[in-house]
Amino acid sequence: RFFDFYGRAFDFSREVVCVRSGKRARPAADFPLHAIVDASGVKVEVGPSIEDPFDLAQNVAASLVLPSLRRFQEELKRAASLLLLLPEERGDN
Repeated sequence: RFFDFYGRAFDFSREVVCVRSGKRARPAADFPLHAIVDASGVKVEVGPSIEDPFDLAQNVAASLVLPSLRRFQEELKRAASLLLLLPEERGDN
């Protein structure tokens, strides 16, 4: 459920991952959003918002670059898909 939720249901551009409260929420008005740009410097999208539970004004995903974001999204979806397979389909013994 974790991988399916974060890979398919969670809207990283409009919600903040808040480990402290354990609830879905919109980022606070003063929370720093991270605009991820491509190599040409054109804004592509808002990156994930992951609140630091010890410093609420810190977005721990602020250093994420576009290739890393794409890979992160792919791996969440791949993990969700693999977990839906039967053990013998995954290659488990």
